[in-house]
Amino acid sequence: MHASDAGSAKADLLRLVANDSFFSQVFIIVDEKVKLYQEASAEDVSEIVRLAHELYNPPRFATVRRNQIQE
Repeated sequence: MHASDAGSAKADLLRLVANDSFFSQVFIIVDEKVKLYQEASAEDVSEIVRLAHELYNPPRFATVRRNQIQE
């Protein structure tokens, strides 16, 4: 993934990969592209994808408009 695809989170993504011990063992930054180390096995990649799907829980919210509330 090219780091610019991360949008406003680009700096955070680059810092995470460079400074976090887990991420820095799995990913490398080359020409502002986040890549897997070549040594990563197919099992490692599968586990990373599984964990990402399992652990990624974005906050859910709903907006209620005042004129839609029935009294």
